[in-house]
Amino acid sequence: MATTSLSASQEYRFEVAAGAVVTLRLTSGSAEMFGAELAPQRPYAFTGPTHEAVYTWHGCTFELDGGCQHAYVASETPMDAYLRLHTDLDARRAAARQADTHGPRVIVAGGAGSGKAALCRMLANWAARRGDGPLLVELDPLHQRHGDRVAAGRSASPAEAALHYRHVTERLGEAVRRRGEEHAGTRHSGFVASGCSWVDGGGYDALAGQISELAVDVCVVIGDDRLHSQLLSLAPSLASKLEVLKLPRSGGAR
Repeated sequence: MATTSLSASQEYRFEVAAGAVVTLRLTSGSAEMFGAELAPQRPYAFTGPTHEAVYTWHGCTFELDGGCQHAYVASETPMDAYLRLHTDLDARRAAARQADTHGPRVIVAGGAGSGKAALCRMLANWAARRGDGPLLVELDPLHQRHGDRVAAGRSASPAEAALHYRHVTERLGEAVRRRGEEHAGTRHSGFVASGCSWVDGGGYDALAGQISELAVDVCVVIGDDRLHSQLLSLAPSLASKLEVLKLPRSGGAR
């Protein structure tokens, strides 16, 4: 068993090999994983293959039982920028509750390995800790961690099944709208969606369709200047107002 101490604003990134299990226990201080606060003295088990990260705002010490494939401490992270985004979204949700209207409808865009899914989890978890409940929407059929492919028997690539993918996106958009109409808490909280990782050619068209179909009003681009410029050009043509932001990619993104 190894003991690791982190200073304020540091992140411990580790990879667990396929079939291996690593158990983490926070022994002092405070820390979080993708926005979810770690409970002190509680064991958290991670089965590989997986990439994980422990971040602390104020410093912490934890124990790791089991061998990591790779592990290192990062002192430079984009967490301050991510937290500023959360703070802005939190203010928008408060305004939505006051006016009884929809909260921020967010899509996070970027290519494979940009860390889209991780940022979405972070934003959803931070919101939950504030008492909100934004929907967490997965629009990337290439992302396999939390579910199977878009539909059984179909290709996971939107390039090979563009029409099917568009149909599924439309159905999902309708489900998100219906949920907001039926539940005030969901309506006020909005949603956080992870866009398609395929961002060139037809992939960009699919992303633009997602933004339009879901009436997205905040688009966050991670570390892609070209995509950021394309979406800035797209924004004036949309029926609903779209704010396009660019945030840095985390060095631990996979």
